[in-house]
Amino acid sequence: MVVLGHHAQALQAVLSQARVPAPVSLHWVVNAVPDEGPGASLRCGLAALPADVGQLLVQLADQPLLELPDVQAVLAAWQARPAGVELLLPQHAGQPGHPIVFGPVLRQAVMRAAKGQGVREWRRAHPAQVQALPLDHERCTIDVDTPEDLQWLGERFGVWLEQPLRPPRPADPAAP
Repeated sequence: MVVLGHHAQALQAVLSQARVPAPVSLHWVVNAVPDEGPGASLRCGLAALPADVGQLLVQLADQPLLELPDVQAVLAAWQARPAGVELLLPQHAGQPGHPIVFGPVLRQAVMRAAKGQGVREWRRAHPAQVQALPLDHERCTIDVDTPEDLQWLGERFGVWLEQPLRPPRPADPAAP
């Protein structure tokens, strides 16, 4: 399930052309309130999934350095977690990252959370139910949100990405 917010229309066009190998299917929903933060996007995606989904992996779209072995390591750690762990998150140098994995207890808590709240608040309130997966690299903590982040990513890692195109602004009738 892909949750779209800003640039949803352009991204839907790209997703509709994506070829996904069977048996995987690609679905997406549009978060009508993307400015309400990541908790709102997560709730939107969770609401679109079947209620009987037992475990969820949440991956952010703005982490271009993550690799398949990173996701596999998180999933393997989730499968091997001790009883009582409801959230597994990778971390580097003490900083939490993504992708995260959680089960039905946290799913229900996120769905009931107040506006603007989500996994972060639950994690802080339930530290005994959280397992960190220490990683020796920072890929899980690097995301790109601004043009400056894109520049830094290129300079530091040699990964040069372009900022998504923004829809044109309507002409200002007061402009000369």
